[in-house]
Amino acid sequence: MNSMKTAIVVLLTLVSLPVMAMDLLDTYRLAQSNDPAWRATLNTYLAEQQNEAIAYGGLLPNVFAFGTVNRSRFDPDVSPQTFLSTSRQYSLSVRQPVFSPERWARYQQAKVSTHLNDATLRADQQAFVLKVAEAYFKVLQAEAQLASLRAEEKAFDRQYQMMQARFKAGVVARTDVTEALAQYQNSIANRISSEVNITASREELTAILGQPVGQLAELRQDLPYEPPYPAQIMDWEALAKQHNPNIAVARLRADVAEQNRQIQRAGHKPRLDLIGSASENKQDLSLQSFNDGRSLSVGLELSIPIYSGGQVTRSVRQAAYQADAARDQITAIERQATAQVRSAFLNLQADQARIAARQAAVESGDVVAEASQVGYELGVRNIVEVLLAQRSAFAARRDFIAARYDYVINVLRLRAAAGQLTANDLAEINTWLK
Repeated sequence: MNSMKTAIVVLLTLVSLPVMAMDLLDTYRLAQSNDPAWRATLNTYLAEQQNEAIAYGGLLPNVFAFGTVNRSRFDPDVSPQTFLSTSRQYSLSVRQPVFSPERWARYQQAKVSTHLNDATLRADQQAFVLKVAEAYFKVLQAEAQLASLRAEEKAFDRQYQMMQARFKAGVVARTDVTEALAQYQNSIANRISSEVNITASREELTAILGQPVGQLAELRQDLPYEPPYPAQIMDWEALAKQHNPNIAVARLRADVAEQNRQIQRAGHKPRLDLIGSASENKQDLSLQSFNDGRSLSVGLELSIPIYSGGQVTRSVRQAAYQADAARDQITAIERQATAQVRSAFLNLQADQARIAARQAAVESGDVVAEASQVGYELGVRNIVEVLLAQRSAFAARRDFIAARYDYVINVLRLRAAAGQLTANDLAEINTWLK
């Protein structure tokens, strides 16, 4: 009986415990394990890492072993005797490239491709960190906006109910009831749209995590709105040119394209291989051995390309155009990274003033809404002015919510554009949550 009471007490204690909200780091770790796109990225990286070893294998000897066994029967016309024979042949051949410009160029290209693969993974990892963080805060912002819209709907409902009661008492005109009803119905439509938006935001995060999204840790009210550091935009541009992973990827792709041009040029050059073979022959004729023996051979094989229908020349020309395009792409991506840094930096600088202004607008909106209500009671304001003041107050609150989340997203985007966003940065952002 005592054990039963103990079990009940434990169960009630567990039920009474609050449900722990999942924070940003929890979300990121779960996404690392469950996001199929990220797992595909990792597997692609591991697959591409084999290219250097594959290309190096082309410079090493190729060894082949062969073996044949033949059984034959011969019945001569002039003799009743049947002759049976079995022949066996075993051979081993080795081919070692001595001079092969094409294979050497492919190996050099593969070594550059390894660095390219590493840089691509860093770029993909940074994009993944940003994707998870943006999806997380998108859900939080949608939930905060929905809470504001529900409060607005509740306020307009109370206003509408009050107008109906006053109309029945003959205190106000029907137009006041109609105005209150219009604002109430509009708030219902806005709330429904927000519910659709939050469902879409949660589905987006669910697709990353592979499971339904539960309660998420919210932003603290005392969130520190700090200016970007370094404080000069030129410093951030310099960081981007040096550390932006997409720029590094573009530069390495240009190197790979240049190596491909060398590969195609090697199609005009001769190739020299060292060839060696060893074989053993055995033949049995009616249990008697004939023609048994062994052979060894070593030699050089020279292959000189003379004419291949113009394919090599066209391939070289094509590779040259591809190398030029890759170099042009570097400039394009550098400009794009610079634009992203400047945009995020300027937005982040403006966010501080924007948040302060939005917060002041919330306070002013609440004062105006309350004053309008008092003025209506005193007969110096009409219902339209009261409803507009209330709507403006709630809109200011939603603008303030949006400004707070814009600040967080701009912090992440600025660091990403400068190539400074890693999983460790999420730990810092995580301290901004409740």
